[in-house]
Amino acid sequence: MISRRTFLSSSIIGGAALFGAGAYGAWSTGRIQLGPTDLPDAELPPVPGVLRNGQPVPGFSTFRRDTRPIVVNFWASWCPYCRSEHDLLMQLSKENRIKLVGIVTDDGEANVARYLAEHGNPFEQLSIDTRRLVVRAMRQRGIPTTMLIPPGENRVAFRHVGPLSDSIIAAEITSRLA
Repeated sequence: MISRRTFLSSSIIGGAALFGAGAYGAWSTGRIQLGPTDLPDAELPPVPGVLRNGQPVPGFSTFRRDTRPIVVNFWASWCPYCRSEHDLLMQLSKENRIKLVGIVTDDGEANVARYLAEHGNPFEQLSIDTRRLVVRAMRQRGIPTTMLIPPGENRVAFRHVGPLSDSIIAAEITSRLA
């Protein structure tokens, strides 16, 4: 027969182990944020047929950086919240002090190209993350999600899950450009 003390201590240790395994799983998939997120070294292919100012848009690449902060927007053409923030992204793309990058998730090339041809393309770099390399590395969860990476850094300084608004852009993005 097991003593009450042995049973209780085994239960506590087993529960702690299960909790730890679950917490690690949630952290590694991005379901919870337990620390800073870094922009990974990655290069993704461009979306065929997507133009900006008449020129093909290059794919996402951390190897083609310049001195501007990077605003990364995770989105999909079918997402109603992504569509609702599109006009704000078009306005934000006129801000020459930032580099606006689009990472598409769970969408197809034709849908993305058609949507941007109809509504305008705010992105300087654009890719569909079919293998979810950047999505997983940046612990992105839910779309739209927007992240700001300061110039010369890889660490995310600001993260917003959900559609952008004028007040969020002013308080969290343009205010950091000064």
